Amino acid sequence: MRIVYITYDDVSSNFAWSTHVKSIINRLCNKGHKILLIAPVPKYFVQISADFYYWKKPNNIICKILWYYFTSLFCFIREINKFKAEVIYIRGAHITVIPIIAALYLRLPIIVEINGLVHFEIKSKTLKLISKITQNIYFRFCSKIITVSDTFKKGISKYFGASFEKITVIENGVDLSVFKPMDNYSAKKLIGWSTQKTYGLFIGSFYKHHYLQLIVNSVKYLDATNMEICFIGDGSERLTIEKLASKNSDRIKLTFLGEVKHEEIPIYIASSDFCLLILKKTYSYYGPSTVKLFEYMACNKHIICATDIPEVFNFVNDNKVGNAIKITNNFESDSKNLAALIKTRDVEKENKPVNYARTLCEKYFNWDRACDDVERELINAAKK
Repeated sequence: MRIVYITYDDVSSNFAWSTHVKSIINRLCNKGHKILLIAPVPKYFVQISADFYYWKKPNNIICKILWYYFTSLFCFIREINKFKAEVIYIRGAHITVIPIIAALYLRLPIIVEINGLVHFEIKSKTLKLISKITQNIYFRFCSKIITVSDTFKKGISKYFGASFEKITVIENGVDLSVFKPMDNYSAKKLIGWSTQKTYGLFIGSFYKHHYLQLIVNSVKYLDATNMEICFIGDGSERLTIEKLASKNSDRIKLTFLGEVKHEEIPIYIASSDFCLLILKKTYSYYGPSTVKLFEYMACNKHIICATDIPEVFNFVNDNKVGNAIKITNNFESDSKNLAALIKTRDVEKENKPVNYARTLCEKYFNWDRACDDVERELINAAKK
């Protein structure tokens, strides 16, 4: 099948969304499908199996508006038509209807992936309105809506009137060939960490939903002098978190490593003694399918979690892949509870992690399974 995949995200970034895009596209190509990726010029080189058409983001605000709302239509129609596409998959197009206009003009079936209700997070009233109108148009004319969680599915149905039958949940996954258990001592030696020290590790974006001030504030309730907590990632909140950390790291060292190459992430996970997962709702129907949770699990790492998202809290505790506490409105109390969870973590479980965390990923939460589900929806859309 000939598939055009359109995204407005930088596919070279280390964020979860770019991992998602590359994982699905490469697997579809391996299954014999022909893919044309239409996306912005990536910041770094990307190893991807698909053909691609990259556009350069205009710097001038007027040119940017013209591109996003007018001139890109002609480029999209030209490239899609030239590729002889059978179906179009659209991801991350929150404030422009150009991709769906191109698809409708060429009379091609459309699948839209939406993993968040963006209008709740946009501050500008104008952009918020544009986003709501845009999403309404996509949901009205697409063949299928894909999202990563039941919570998002409920939100899309409630706020946009999409029927449950039109929305399919396909959870994120993990690359099991990359993320796998590794000897903790050897991993620490490999990256130069002390084998006599306990390391906690957070990996993710520095945005509000990760609520990283909770980790930073919790360390003042810890007295483990041989412990270090490391942060991998970047984002708009990073400077704020680092400033806060400079005031709270008297007893425990807090280290900010910035972005790390995706292929090096498994070594850092293996080197850690426990992994931190912090998730806080930014709106009522916020419910992600967390890639980092699955990557920690695939490496059989003990997970310390703080969240106000019931699905995540229950998943971690019910499946015994770690320990989770509920985030409340009391910041100091939550910080103490997180510190207590770190203090009382099961050290023996860390050293001898159970295999069923990885087994869960092998059965349900891997990119091969996700790709099979996406492929099924693409085939069904093309038939219709």
